[in-house]
Order: sequence, then structure tokens, then C-alpha cells
Amino acid sequence: MARRTTVTLDDDVAAKLDAEARRLGTPFRDVLNEALRRGLNPPQKARTQKKFRIRGPFAQSRQSISFDNIQEVLDQIDGPRRKRS
Repeated sequence: MARRTTVTLDDDVAAKLDAEARRLGTPFRDVLNEALRRGLNPPQKARTQKKFRIRGPFAQSRQSISFDNIQEVLDQIDGPRRKRS
């Protein structure tokens, strides 16, 4: 059941809602209702990140490895067998 009411919007908010209604090709009231729903029902907080395990040649020495230079990392993994291009 819809409820009719009068709302005074700031000019910048009204302009954004108007622009979004034009972009979507939907009525202003639909855009306003959806924006209010999103604001009143914010998304749930993301779950905490899962911990992961490092396997392979870096498992024991991960503190001393910098992953900033991929060439160095590949050199450490492959050793003398590595072909550079």
C-alpha cells in the first residue's frame, strides 16, 4: 500500500534523483523509493577475510620475500632454470 507524503529535498539530491530517473527511464518516485530502501537497509558488513596458507617454496620464508618485483619472485621460485625474456 502506497503512502502519499510531501518531502522537501535539497537541490543537489533532487538533481541526482532526476538524472537517475532520466537515465533509467523510470518514474522519479521509483528512483526515490529505491534510494531510500538502499539507505535504510545498508548491505551487511563483509565477513572477515579468510586466512590462507602459503605453500611451496615460500612457505617457510614468507617474511623475507617481497612480491613487489615479480621477476625476482620468479627467479627465486625457478632458480637457475628460469629463462628470462
